[in-house]
Amino acid sequence: MSNASTAFVQPNDRGRNQVLWLEDLTRAEAEEFLDKRKALVGIHAPLRDKVLGRTTCRASQLNALCCNLDEPPPGASAADIVTAFVNEDRLDAFHNLRGLLEDTNTVDFERLMQAMIDNGGSVTTTQAWFVDMKTAAEEIRANQAIQLNVVTGVYSFNSAADAIAAEEELAVRRSRRAADAIAAAKEELAVRR
Repeated sequence: MSNASTAFVQPNDRGRNQVLWLEDLTRAEAEEFLDKRKALVGIHAPLRDKVLGRTTCRASQLNALCCNLDEPPPGASAADIVTAFVNEDRLDAFHNLRGLLEDTNTVDFERLMQAMIDNGGSVTTTQAWFVDMKTAAEEIRANQAIQLNVVTGVYSFNSAADAIAAEEELAVRRSRRAADAIAAAKEELAVRR
């Protein structure tokens, strides 16, 4: 591991060097990756949207998916493998999200995530003025639902799965609070009678 330019001075020796992506791929890069691996093509092409629209585009995870598609477990179809992949990523997203929402008391991540959702998936640190950037960065390191680019000062979801999980979890939390408020109002009304 070293600075980004060092990779370009290494000899092109496939026996000694392997290129590793450290950031998620863009949708176009992920499509190209799957094309090169001949994964989810032909009759399985519709499954790409299920993967790329709802999960991470991390090269290592897409590579694992491709390996599973290349050598599927006995009786498993491509659709089964994709469904398992999407479900696993979804569970990881909820685990990371709940880690931020439930295990931290110092940052209002619920408010931050709602601001990110309302703003198309990301907000600047200026827009998230209510969050202490240093404290948030420490909490984010332990739970990977959100990333903070300290150079650009932008909070964003790590993946589509994280954004979807945040929308669903925040909707559930709003519903619970509304139900609790209604129950409390009914109880207060009953006491007054």
